[in-house]
Amino acid sequence: MIRSDSYTTLLDATLGIEDIREVWASDPMFYPAKPPAHSLMVAEIAGNVLMVPLAPARGGNPTQCRPIGCYQASNQLADQYRRDR
Repeated sequence: MIRSDSYTTLLDATLGIEDIREVWASDPMFYPAKPPAHSLMVAEIAGNVLMVPLAPARGGNPTQCRPIGCYQASNQLADQYRRDR
């Protein structure tokens, strides 16, 4: 497990594409992010707040984005999400 950046706690190798789909289907909230992500898609799944950093589409289409991972949210982001929810 490694520390990724200030938005994430520990990288969890068990999180993947199905978790990204679950976050998307769970009425996520969106927050600003640091590059390379433009925003963070955040939702609570089974009691865990997960975040998916979103980067712009490689083709430059501003109406599209691409996920660049799925991580357990930091305590700070999880608390903010729960307050906002």
